[in-house]
Amino acid sequence: MPKLQKGYLSPPVIIILAIICLFVALTLLVNAQLSKNLIQPIPSPSPSAVSQVKPNEIANDRLSQYFYWDVPANSVDPQTEKEIKTTFTSYDPHISFKNNQHLAIVSLEKASPQYIFASLQLREANGQPIPADGFEYILTKNSNGWKITKNGDNFCDVLKTAPEESLKSRRTYYLGCFPAN
Repeated sequence: MPKLQKGYLSPPVIIILAIICLFVALTLLVNAQLSKNLIQPIPSPSPSAVSQVKPNEIANDRLSQYFYWDVPANSVDPQTEKEIKTTFTSYDPHISFKNNQHLAIVSLEKASPQYIFASLQLREANGQPIPADGFEYILTKNSNGWKITKNGDNFCDVLKTAPEESLKSRRTYYLGCFPAN
């Protein structure tokens, strides 16, 4: 067998290096294909598919300078809806709004006849939602009508008085209100 000169690589070493280079090239190719699939732009919906909020529609659902009603029909009975709207009309959430932003009441979940969870969403003046966590208020009915409790008041105390069935999904959401299991 001929002796290799100093500075040259033997054929097995060259083959191993070629296999490593091939493996690296294939890995880069696969990653490039995967990243193309991930980066493809998400098509925006057509303007006709997006419900456009008209200023006069917003004005009709305005309850006060802070609140708009955007709850699906038949979420609660008409009398309860009227009472809740009246309650929100006179309620001050003590939130600093800017540029005519407001809170839209977007859903009501009736836990019992005297207990309702209201979900609210921060919105721009034109009615478009602002990406942020929503707000949840608790509405409790007593002899004087509906009382609104927002997070930060005695929210945890009121939340613990809710019917047990309605608390199952909320125990993990309101970790500070319930002891860890």
